[in-house]
Amino acid sequence: MTSETAPSPTILRNELKVLGALVVMLLVVEGVLQLGESRLSIDIQHMKSFGQIAQQLQSQDEAATLAAERQNASTVQSASQILFLGNSMTRYGLDQESFARECSLTTGITPEVIALHPDNSRISEWYYLYRNFVAEQNRSPDILVVGFAMNQLCDAPSKTPDRIARYYGVGIDDLDTLSSEDLSNVEGWSDFVCSRYSATYATRQRVERRILSAIIPSYKESSNLINNQSAPKELQGDNVELTYRRLQDFLDMASGSGTEVVLVALPTQEGYDIDSGLVDVCRGKVTLIDARTIPGVSQDMIPDGLHLTPEGATRYSTFLANWLPVQQLMARHDRQLLHNGYAVRVASEGERAAQ
Repeated sequence: MTSETAPSPTILRNELKVLGALVVMLLVVEGVLQLGESRLSIDIQHMKSFGQIAQQLQSQDEAATLAAERQNASTVQSASQILFLGNSMTRYGLDQESFARECSLTTGITPEVIALHPDNSRISEWYYLYRNFVAEQNRSPDILVVGFAMNQLCDAPSKTPDRIARYYGVGIDDLDTLSSEDLSNVEGWSDFVCSRYSATYATRQRVERRILSAIIPSYKESSNLINNQSAPKELQGDNVELTYRRLQDFLDMASGSGTEVVLVALPTQEGYDIDSGLVDVCRGKVTLIDARTIPGVSQDMIPDGLHLTPEGATRYSTFLANWLPVQQLMARHDRQLLHNGYAVRVASEGERAAQ
């Protein structure tokens, strides 16, 4: 390189100053987002609280002890613990107070209601959420109610692997599932790793949406509707064969600790069909409730096509409390634990400890 073409020391210093300023700016932005990430949206605040919410769930030992106590009392007329799992349709659709009150009136059982409902999620995300914050932590709700619509229970890669990386507690034991189900190329893994360790990268779309929402009227509502209604590309097109391998793994994981699983088809404005393959998966294993059409819930109570208004949520929650067979589910839950000998063993250990 000749002296005429070589960059001068002044130019190099200026370029280094610019690069240094960019690095400092990125570090400042990263620090601000790390500290204030939860303020970006209610959903991020909810996802960062997964662990705290899951701690409210009873342990497997506690569930077994309560089952033995109910068996000795020959009644299930005691508080049950019900975990609702879903997405924003559950967040908007579940009126916890109305559900608990109606359930108490109709069954005599006052449930403890706990809910996990990350936005724009489906079985691809619910599997990791339940595995890492419930099953792996030896938590065991009495009843698990999964609210879904359309194709949200069939197999497809996650549309939000960045959220899985940052908020769903994934670890080394999840790598096989991630590789086989959700991350198939270098680009996917790169996004996953960057999202895992960088709040700036993981929340880039959220920041973009907040800026656009401030500029474009109704942008947030339209964006949410598109995200919820759009199917993964693997499920788009005609004659797509739907499979439920991940759902079956999920059901085995949940029922393995004695939890009774209930799938609820939620109401939408346009309606949808329940796939016969899903019915086959449920048959003999879990309870499937068809709540696609609810008396008193009109289309104007689902103004964006998916999410219920507060009045619609009250009517849906009341409907579900009346149709959810809580007494039968609790009786079967307790029989399952007692049949496995788990509840008896835990109760005996507790008696010996008290002596």
